[in-house]
Amino acid sequence: MPHLNPDLATVEQYVLGIALYKPDEALPIAFASGVTEDYFTEPLCFLWKAIGVRYAEKKPCDLAAMAIVVDRPTYLILEGCVDVAPPVAHLRYYLRILQNRRMVDGALDAIRTGEIAIEGAPADDVESVVGEVRDALQSVTPPADNQESLADLMVSAIRRADDDRDHILIRWPTGDLNRELGPLTGQELVYIGGQASCGKTAFALNLCCCLSHAGHISAYRSIESSREQIGWRLLSMTGNIDTLRLRRREATQQEKETAASVAIGLREYKINVCDLPGTVEEIRGWAVLQKAAGARVLVIDCMRHIRCRQRYDNPVHQFRDLSAKLKQLRDDVRMPVIVLHHAAQGEDRLSWSQDIRNDADTILFLKEDEAQKHSATRKHMLGYVDKNREGHQHITVPLLFKTDTQTFEDEHGENPEATDRTQPKDTYADEAPDFP
Repeated sequence: MPHLNPDLATVEQYVLGIALYKPDEALPIAFASGVTEDYFTEPLCFLWKAIGVRYAEKKPCDLAAMAIVVDRPTYLILEGCVDVAPPVAHLRYYLRILQNRRMVDGALDAIRTGEIAIEGAPADDVESVVGEVRDALQSVTPPADNQESLADLMVSAIRRADDDRDHILIRWPTGDLNRELGPLTGQELVYIGGQASCGKTAFALNLCCCLSHAGHISAYRSIESSREQIGWRLLSMTGNIDTLRLRRREATQQEKETAASVAIGLREYKINVCDLPGTVEEIRGWAVLQKAAGARVLVIDCMRHIRCRQRYDNPVHQFRDLSAKLKQLRDDVRMPVIVLHHAAQGEDRLSWSQDIRNDADTILFLKEDEAQKHSATRKHMLGYVDKNREGHQHITVPLLFKTDTQTFEDEHGENPEATDRTQPKDTYADEAPDFP
């Protein structure tokens, strides 16, 4: 638990210490809250400003980096802040204290200024002066709860549901899944489960590509695969390219030039990929920034590799806590969160914890259709909807997974409702590099 009711000087030290100790996680939260150097007293206000400048320039902001740019006495102040820094999970609590202190100072200034103005105002002008004081106080107080009524909220929801413009919906990669499940809602925790190499990553990237074609941004946190590995998959699915031939150095000159053109075309895809490892708290900080940049969905690949801040006696307790934190993450970012996770061997059940199923809004399992014959580049898959709070569940949807292009399609025929994921191959031909 955070230290309750600390003095304000200590709070400033706590915030500065947390920022220097875990800058990648703490600074996005701190600067998103609007806390600037004006919230600190000397000399910490100048130090916070220096950190903010380096953060804006995307330079390192930890204690070691600051030691290079400040003198010895200043460094000792920073080192003292880090020594007393509480856990990052408590940062929002201390930021709120700084914000409250700022609000109190603003209110007192408004009252003092208003008192002087009212005392010196003519009798016929007092009413306007009082109004100015009221406006000044309103500007430093928290906004009132002006939420629309439940009736107005639902009328708006019905109008959005009746709007058939695809660009406002987050759709599944295939038409059959869209017909059975419907689009994702604005705030949903979805688990995509399956055995290793069953296509979970490809399925999630297909969804992101469809969303990109609709003009929206996806935030993809790849904890299991590197950004380059994700890039190879995107080359396959957006350009119908056999990337295995490229990586084996078996590609022809024409194939290399086509691949380079398609790679340049990835600039147009609104998929922000980060492959840094992290805890749920660190992922939350990144996701908040992505949401502010316009992201409509967050994908976490995969749950098994999320780091924990503590040791657990067994995996059941570990994944129980992770499940609860991911549900909180969904509520914090207020957009669909899609988590990839391994299924229990031979079962339609997510590994390790029943709490995951309890916390999830939707669970979709991907598995091979053992009744069908598979080829080297075609896998007949089944999408089993184990849970769906918003509609049909315990249903099975046939899918076709094209492993050479990493794309999912309906088992029978084309996908009239799914957006084309490919890009014109000659669009960026002029920008493609020459190969010897």
